[in-house]
Amino acid sequence: MSIIVHQPDGTNEAHHLSPPVIKDAKPFDASPPGEWDEPDPVDPAALLPVERFFPNLAPGPLQGYIMDVAERMSSPPDGIYVAMTVVIGAVVGTRCSIRPKRSDDWRVVPNLFGAYIAPPGRKKTAALKAATRFLDELEGDAEQKFTEAERQYKAEYAEYKAMEAGIEADMKAAARPQKSRYAGDGKAVNHDMESLKLKLSNLQEPPKPVRARRQTNNATVEKLHELCKENPTGILLMRDELAGWLAQLDQAGHEQDRAFYLEGWNGSGRFDYDRIGRGTVSAKTVCISVLGGIQPDKLREYLR
Repeated sequence: MSIIVHQPDGTNEAHHLSPPVIKDAKPFDASPPGEWDEPDPVDPAALLPVERFFPNLAPGPLQGYIMDVAERMSSPPDGIYVAMTVVIGAVVGTRCSIRPKRSDDWRVVPNLFGAYIAPPGRKKTAALKAATRFLDELEGDAEQKFTEAERQYKAEYAEYKAMEAGIEADMKAAARPQKSRYAGDGKAVNHDMESLKLKLSNLQEPPKPVRARRQTNNATVEKLHELCKENPTGILLMRDELAGWLAQLDQAGHEQDRAFYLEGWNGSGRFDYDRIGRGTVSAKTVCISVLGGIQPDKLREYLR
């Protein structure tokens, strides 16, 4: 197995892990299966028992924070752990991936879909906020940087448009029969159309700043696709109530939304939108994480 770390400069750094040694391994039997047993009935209303959460199940750097939040908010640590795991996976996104097979291009991205399922009064919102507060800080810093970059962009764009207009004016003058125009002092100003074309082609429009995004709370799939295009490392869809998001997926006119989110869950695929009005919008990578809370009764209704 290989862990691939994607560097900002576009290079990849591979770390190869030795496969575990399995003792007394039995050879794989490729023969057709025999008679299948009757499947057990599935009761969507049944609540299966949940194993107890132990702090040592979480990575070392997270154990103290999870238990501290759980104690201060009188909230079960399970939900905090789920939320932290999803948030970290969203931040890592496509920056790092795992290749389970060394000689294969199959790549697994660590983005996740997670839900905190608990009855009312279990402080689901507080647990989710304890995890996403770090994303809120990153969003605030990114918004401030974007505001400053946008102010600088407007000045550079105005300079670009002025220079473009000046060159185009000279090209119009050069296209006249006399091939020249006269300056205020009466001296002829010669214009070489080829040099003006070269000057215009070399004029570079300043790049429009893009606001870095870490999460969104409510977005159409079209807008989410644009956010993925601008943030190819991944983005988190955070919904305090997942029941509303699930209901939205079942609404008329949203039949394709579920397929788009499945593409985003895969985390490593390209997705192109082709529309007559919007034209072609291409996202190099669509990597989406989903996090939210839901009550057991609402989940049962959805499963039925």
